[in-house]
Amino acid sequence: MSVGGSPSSTTASGSRGNQLRLVDCPRCGVPVVKIRSKQRETYGQFFFKCPNNIREDSRTCGFIRSEQQYEMYVRGLEKRNAIVEGQCMETKAIVGGQCIGDGNDGNDVVRWQCVELMQETGMLKKQIDMALGEIANLKMQISEMKEEKKAFVMHVSVALAGFVGLLVGMLVIAMWK
Repeated sequence: MSVGGSPSSTTASGSRGNQLRLVDCPRCGVPVVKIRSKQRETYGQFFFKCPNNIREDSRTCGFIRSEQQYEMYVRGLEKRNAIVEGQCMETKAIVGGQCIGDGNDGNDVVRWQCVELMQETGMLKKQIDMALGEIANLKMQISEMKEEKKAFVMHVSVALAGFVGLLVGMLVIAMWK
């Protein structure tokens, strides 16, 4: 399992003057891209997303972060990588607003593994939600197809009844002659 994505040579400058490196998407493994929102609610704000994340398509990658979220994500990767590689066992890291390591008890790697598992659990929950959404869409499509089938059967029945009526009418006319 990748510890945090490989760094890209490209950097992205934040609104606070920070230089953030573009890392690989944790789900797809491709470098994330920096975009500027054109949406009404977030117009002009910067976001970092996976190029495979397509808006309003739940079947695509879900990785997208605001500039602040992305900065926290990248800083967390850097701190986690330093701890895992043994370069900085004294590091204190803030994840989800909680300090997860003071470097004094030697459990930083275990804590980071727990954080990684929690992040993976969150991604799995998101995938389950996407799958449930897809199931709901499929159920709706099946329901629509059933309605279309009912309408088709109704049209065929009406056409068949008209055809039978026409045949009966022609038969009656032929008998009268």
